[in-house]
This record gives sequence, structure tokens and C-alpha cells, in this order.
Amino acid sequence: MHDLVREMAMWIATDLGKNKEKCIVQARARLREIPKVKNWKDVRRISLTRNDIAVISESPDCPQVTTLLLQYNKLVEELPFGIYSLKLLTHLNFEGTRFLKSLDGISGLSSLKTLKLRHSKVLLDMSLMKELQLLQHIEYITVSISPRTLVGEKLFYDPKMGRCIQKVSIYNERGGRRVSKSNSFASFGRSLLHLHRRLWNVGGDKDREDTMEQKPDKSMLLKPHNWRLEEIISKEKAASVLENNIIPFKKLEKLSLMTLPELKSIYWNALPFQCLRYLAIMNDCPKLRKLPLNSESVFDAKRDDVQRKVDREEFTGHRRRLAQVQVWLTSILTMENQYNELLKTSDVELERLCLCRLCSKNVKKSYLYGKRVMVMLREVESLSSQGEFDAVTDETPIGEGEELPIQHTIVGQETMLEMINNRFSKRGGGFDVVIWVVVSQNATVHKIQGSIGEKLGLLGKEWEEKSEMKRGQDIHNVLRKKKFVLFLDDIWEKVSLDVIGVRYPNRVNGCKVAFTTRSREVCGRMGVDDPIEVCCLHTDKAWDLFKKKVGENTLASHRDIPELARKVAGKCRGLPLALNVIGETMASKRSVQEWHRAIQVLTSYAAEFSGVEDKILPILKYSYDSLDGEMTKSCFLKMITRTFVKMHDVVREMAMWIPSDLGKNKERCIVQAGARIRELPKVKNWKDVRRISLMENDIQIISVSPDCPQLTTLLLQRNYLVEISDGFFQSMPKLLVLDLSLNRLSGFRMDMYNLVSLRYLNLSRTYIVNLPFGLYQLKMLTHLNLEKTRYLESLEGISELSSLRTLKLLDSKVRPDMSLMKELQLLQHIEYVSVGISSSTLVGETLFDDSRMGRCIQQVGIDEKEPVKVLVLPALDGLHDIFIQFCRMLEEIKIEKTPWNKSLTSPCFSNLTQVEILSCNGLKDLTWLLFAPKLTHLRVAGSVQLENIISKEKAESVLEDYIIPFHKLEVLVLDDLPELESIYWNALPFQRLRWLHILNGCPKLRKLPLNSKSVVNVEEFVISCPDEECLERVEWEDEATRLRFLPS
Repeated sequence: MHDLVREMAMWIATDLGKNKEKCIVQARARLREIPKVKNWKDVRRISLTRNDIAVISESPDCPQVTTLLLQYNKLVEELPFGIYSLKLLTHLNFEGTRFLKSLDGISGLSSLKTLKLRHSKVLLDMSLMKELQLLQHIEYITVSISPRTLVGEKLFYDPKMGRCIQKVSIYNERGGRRVSKSNSFASFGRSLLHLHRRLWNVGGDKDREDTMEQKPDKSMLLKPHNWRLEEIISKEKAASVLENNIIPFKKLEKLSLMTLPELKSIYWNALPFQCLRYLAIMNDCPKLRKLPLNSESVFDAKRDDVQRKVDREEFTGHRRRLAQVQVWLTSILTMENQYNELLKTSDVELERLCLCRLCSKNVKKSYLYGKRVMVMLREVESLSSQGEFDAVTDETPIGEGEELPIQHTIVGQETMLEMINNRFSKRGGGFDVVIWVVVSQNATVHKIQGSIGEKLGLLGKEWEEKSEMKRGQDIHNVLRKKKFVLFLDDIWEKVSLDVIGVRYPNRVNGCKVAFTTRSREVCGRMGVDDPIEVCCLHTDKAWDLFKKKVGENTLASHRDIPELARKVAGKCRGLPLALNVIGETMASKRSVQEWHRAIQVLTSYAAEFSGVEDKILPILKYSYDSLDGEMTKSCFLKMITRTFVKMHDVVREMAMWIPSDLGKNKERCIVQAGARIRELPKVKNWKDVRRISLMENDIQIISVSPDCPQLTTLLLQRNYLVEISDGFFQSMPKLLVLDLSLNRLSGFRMDMYNLVSLRYLNLSRTYIVNLPFGLYQLKMLTHLNLEKTRYLESLEGISELSSLRTLKLLDSKVRPDMSLMKELQLLQHIEYVSVGISSSTLVGETLFDDSRMGRCIQQVGIDEKEPVKVLVLPALDGLHDIFIQFCRMLEEIKIEKTPWNKSLTSPCFSNLTQVEILSCNGLKDLTWLLFAPKLTHLRVAGSVQLENIISKEKAESVLEDYIIPFHKLEVLVLDDLPELESIYWNALPFQRLRWLHILNGCPKLRKLPLNSKSVVNVEEFVISCPDEECLERVEWEDEATRLRFLPS
């Protein structure tokens, strides 16, 4: 390990260096004793390997130690008794401790999992084995064993120890007696990973490998220094134990034989050696004349390996074998036939030999036979060397594309993509390959790669099991030299082409990638600036599509049906999916009554129409399910009852279908907006109703009191309500949203104290004089809208609404005074307040000294009840919108210091975004707008004396370098300003300006604050004037500026 990497590992283990003594590592430090540590109790890991420690005299208290490494030291015969108190110790390594004799008490380490004792003087015996058996968590053991211990002792009869002991070293010490044979190793089973046998230059048995045939999985066999070894596997001994299903050395990879002067045989027959990679015969093996190899051992194995690989890759039909591989396999077959012929005549050649087979009776024939054998041996050697192939197959020729079936009467994203695909597939377009992939929601890189790989012929179990990176490399290698078109249908999130393995298309490589998606955001993430939006069809095209689905025979069956069919098609609002499904349903309807019924159903509850609920709504719900978060979904479902949210009729039907348990409980959601009803509809079971929307109707009186215990939303705005029955709200305990705005209600005879769950109440634009009785008992109410309640007298007691967050009072008769402000300050959760203020109220009053209210008041409307010449605006931090209107005597607007914002040279209105100033005839300028750095919308109209938006003289006294006027302005509207001469005296960058609207009555405005660098997105910028003469009067700074904003 690199030293710096090791330091990093230790740093992490010590809580990023905070507890350095948690990990003590002093390996190879030539220590003679254990190091001194301040606090042994915090130590977790200790490594003192390869030092000169001979004595451990102390017993430190280490209750947290989990790892202790002491291998390769000079430790004495036994360890300190205290070491066995380490109850959390899991790994203990004593390898190479040549002086340590005893481990008595090792069973006390109850958490021990790993124990390493190889090359230690501690040898495994029955006493140590019994202690090891007491270790319940032990998993891995390495040991050294004396050969004499294996005689007669039943060390390995415990199955658990047989699994745990995984490395064994056997030592026959110099001068030791000869040891008889033992089969004890058989009890190790398959857990034995490594057997290292050392017989140190002493005579041994003639064969000691009679257990090797019982280890078919052995991968390496080392045989050094055995003076008497004659056979690796004895035929006589093996015959008594060898079973038919055992193939000796089946997985042997490496065989090393060294200094074996008596060795004559490895095995008596040839073996396949399917995994053999290395065979070394070194130093003094003079009697080994024959190896267990033949032509089939390695050569046939290589042929079989190549043939299996070819068969596996050709199985899918997408790949074919390389010509050179086929030639090699054919040559092998030819060689086998020639070998068989030579083998048939070998007996004849042997009979020709005489004189102890040293001479031939027919020298010429024997010479020719020998020559044929030598030639064959050279050919075998040559073919064997040629059988190394990096690849054995390549992909079959890839077709240009596959034609997909399309429905010619449907127009949508998928159909359009299919038509493009088919056009490329038929004509080719110079492309080598056309690939179609259906992505859909929750698609993975693995799935997309699989679809592309299938087209490219990259199939098979081996390819399926590769990682995404490897699969991507394979796809890239196939496509990098090809000109391709890739169609991705219905993607829901960005698809990283480089991860998939597809190179990005450009003009140089000529490749193309096209995709369909339901999200414009996905288009942006995919790098598409100008996507093609597939919109609903226009009326004429929608009618053409609907006619094709209905059929000419049905349309001609009655003279009134074409007109009715147009009305039905109109209900689909150009949605291809709806036109297709509803058109198919109506194709068999040839009576006028059936068409009238269809219109009625589509108008009242379209989900009941045949095919809508099972073919249209589930598809649309798929998009609903993809909305981000439950809050967004909830908002979408609530908006179905709001007229100010523009929504496709079919989408609205889907939104009503979902909360009704997918149509199972249709009366849960009652929506009859704009149906011109005069009274509440009749409902079978009011108790199941959850949402009601009866907005924009002609209801004047509600005389009934339905029992609606499950009702959560009730929308009655934009009716002609003048009276609601006394007990109407008594049985709505779960009502959350109540909208009674834009009605003629002047008072409530009923009370609201039963609406204990109400969160939102809208009484704006009503004629109420007093708030409903019991309103202040609604402790859960968070939003109260009283805008334009021009008869409302008082809000006394408003502080009792303890959960109130939003209070809207703009254009209400109730105006803030000290009494109301004190009540508002008592509302601990208030966040948003909109108010209307008289210009005279701001003179002398200190209404806005409270900093919290300064942040909460976000919308202010100012009008004139008494003439005021100077309007002093308090510098409110939270103010977003301000409307100043009908202050006809107003001449100047100033900013008032507040306790929390005393500097007038810093932006005082830090959050002000919208300003409207209407009919303030005495104003000369609006220089105070310099202190609104986030202003986005400015409208000024009907101020007949206004000369400058920003006065140069006033601005220079307060303007600082960091202030860029109108830095974030997006919309500027100037209307009926006959004296206006200047917006600003110099050109401004206007980095976000989108619309400059100059309406009637601005004859003196000749110069605009623009130059050739103004307005960043000039392509989206619009200058709007009532006529061309207005623009002709503009004096541009130079010709470049004129061409920038008025291109020819």
C-alpha cells in the first residue's frame, strides 16, 4: 500500500485524526517492548508486526481492542494473562513468532473470528484443538502441525474445525523419525484452501500423495526436496480409492517439481489437464521420462474451448464465426483424420521392426512413415500456436431498419416518430443502421442498452452479465464507425448517451438522435433548444380525423348526424387520443337519439362514455402519476374546481375521475361549474361527497342543509347568492376550503362555529358589513381573503385567529390604524398581509415601526381620500407590490426611514417587484424607484405632469456606483403621459427587459435609454406602440441601435 494511502486509512480509522490513539501502527519499527500509550482504553486496533519484541511485561487495559497483530516478533514462551480479557478481539495473528510455545487460555477470547498460527512454534495438538472448539465465533484458522501429531490422534473429527482450518503447514523437524502414512487430511473436506508441506532435506515416503486424488479442486502442487519420492499418484494405491467420477488434477493450474532424484511418474495415464498453465521440472529429476500428456490433453481441450465459444456466440443468430476460425477448426478435423490413419498402420510398422526393434525389414517404408509422423508433429505444433484467438465471431450485417406498423388515422408523438423511423427504414438515407427503442418511465441504462444491443447483435448470457460500463464500451465499439439514427420513444428523464455507449451526433459524424417526451424540461436537459411540440389538432384537422374514425356510412345515415358529430368532435378539443376512442365508439351509432345522448354524457360526466374510462383516462393518469410529489398532485386535483386554471376538458375529466376512486364513487366529486343552475343539484348520498364546485351559476338562495360529513372543498363563487340557510354549515366538520367570493351576500344569519377544520375562507367582493358570527372560533383558519369588501366595518377581534398566516384586505373598507396593527402583531404565525392605505394616513402615523410587520406586509394599495402633496413611503422590507392611484394632488414621493433601515443610499425596497402608478397628476418624476433593485414590472398611466421616470438631478445626489437602474426590469408600460420626455438620461443594459409598451399620449418621448448593447435577449424583446408614427419619432443613439431594435 502506498505510504500516503496507508496514512489516509489510519486517519479515517482515528475519526479523521481526532482520536489518534485509536489506531496504533508501529510495524518494522525495531521495537523491543510495547509502546507507551496515554489511554489504552480507547485503543481499537494494534499492529506491532515484524519487530524485536521478546517480552511483554505489562498487561494494559484495552476493553475496546478488536485487532491485535504481533506476528514476526521474538516473543517468549507464553503471553501475559491479561491478553485474554480482550472480549471484543476478533482477529489475532501470531504467524512467525518462532519462540511462542503456548496459547493456554485462548478460549477466553469469546469474540475471536480469525486466528493465524502458521510458521509459529505453537503446533496444533489435542489440547489446543479443544480450546479452539470452545470459540463459538471462530471462522478462519491457519496452523502448523507436526507429522507425529497426525499419527493416531483424531484432531480433525470435529466438522466445525474442519470448516474453519483453511491453511496448514506440516513440519518434520531435522533429525525426526520417519512418519508412517496418514489419511487424516481427508477430514478437512473442501474448506482446506492451502496445504504447504515441507520435508526439510530428509528421506520421506516413496509416495505421499495418495490423498491428492481426493482433492479434485486443487489448483497448485509444489514438490520440492524429497529424495525418495517415486510417484506423485501411485497406481496401486489409487486403484483402491479412485472413483469413476474423479478426474485427477482437473483444476490444476501450476505444477512444479524440483530436486526429486527418484521420481519416475506423475500419473500412469494421460490426463486432460483442462486448466494447466504452467509445468516446471527443475533441478535433479533424472528418472522422470514420461509426462501424463497426449495430443488430446491440451490440444483437444483448446479445440473444444474454441468450438464452445463459437457455438455460444452464434446461438442468437446475430453473430457469425470468423473465416480464420473456421479454417483452423477445419484444419483440426483434417489433422484428426490423418492421425487416425497413421494410428491404423502403426501396428504394421511395428511388425516390420527387427533386431530388438532397432532395424526395419523395409527401410524405405519405415522412413516414409517416420517422415509423415514428423511432419504431423510439426503441423500439430503449428496449429496449436495458431489457436489463440482474441475474437472468434463478428456481428452479422445490421439491417438499415425495421418498418413499424402505424395507425394512419392517429397523429401523436409516437405515431410521428414511427413515421420518421419507417421513412428512414425504407430509404436508408445513407445510414448504416436505424435503431428504435421504447424507453418509457423507470427505464434503466441496462434496459436501454439491452434494446440497442439486440439491434446490434450484442446478445448472449455473457453480454447480459457484463457491467453497464462494459456494455457501453461494446455498443460504442460497434457504432463508432457507423452512421446511425437512434429513436428514443417516450423518455421521462435525461438519457446520458455517453453512459449508454452512443456517441453524440454532430455534423461531422452525420449521426442522428430523435426522441419523444412529455416534458419540456427533459428537452432542455437533453440539449434541445427548440423542440417540436405536438399540440392538439386544430378544428378542421380534428374533424377530418373524427370523420375517418366514424365512417362515411354512419355520417350519411341521417341528415342531422353530421352537425351532431361536429359537436361531439368539439368535446374532444383536438386531443388525438379522445378523437380516436370516441370516434370508434360512435362509428356504430346511426340514430339521432344516440348522438344526442353522447353529447349529454360528454357534457355532464364524460367518464361514463364508452371507452373513455378504460382507454383514455388510464393513459392520462399515467402522466398524473408522474407529477412530482403528493403536494403537486393534490394541487392539480383541487384546480379542477377553479375556472381560472385553464385545463383541457378531457384532462379535467381525468382529474375528477381520480378522486372518485377511478369512477367507482362518482358522486364524491360534484362539478357543475357554469351550468346555469339556480339551486343545489340533487345528490343521492350527500354523505359521500368530498368536493363540490358550483361556481359561475345563477344560484340566489340556498334553502337546504345537506349532511356532508366528508366534504372538504366547497366553491360557490361567482353566483348571485343573497341568502344561505341557517343550518347549512352545521354538518360539514371536515370542510377545509370555502369560497363565497363575488356574491351578493350582505350578512349571514347562520354561524360558522361548526367549521372546525376550515383552513381557507374567501369572502372577497361580497357586500358583507360584519364578519360571520363564530368566525373567530375557527382556530385552524390560515387564509382569509377580504379584498374589495367595501362595506365591511371592522376587524376587531382578528387576533383570535391564532393560526392565521394570510390576510388580504386590499381595497377593503377596513384600513389599517394603530388599533388594527396592534391586533395583527399578536398573530404569531402571520406571514402575508395586503392592505389599502389612504395617503393621508401615512402622514404623521408610525404604523410600520414593527420590523416583523414590515416583513409581512407584501402588497399595499394607496389612494387619496384627502389631498396630499408629498407621500412618504415607509421602507418595508417585505413589500412586493405597490399600487398608487387617484392621488391627483400628489407632487412628490419620498422614502421614510424605518428603525431597521435607516440608510437611504442602500436599496430600501429589497423585495419590491411590481409598481403601478395611475392618475397621479401632480408627479414630476419617480426617482425613488432607484431603491427597488428587484423591480420587474412598472406601469405608469394617466399622470399628466410626469416629465421623467428618473430625474437626473435627483438621482445624482443619491445614486451610487453599485446601483444599476432597472437591472431586473422585464415589463415597462407607459400610457397617457403627455409631458414625459425621458425614462433615463443614458442607455441602460436592460438585461431582462422583454416588453416595452408605449401607449397613447406620450408625444414628447423621443429618446429611449437603449444602445446597440442593450437588452440581452433581443430576439424575444418587443417594442409595442399604437402606430408606426410613434416609432418614427424615436431618436436612436446610432444606426446600429436602430437596426438592433427595428430590423428591416
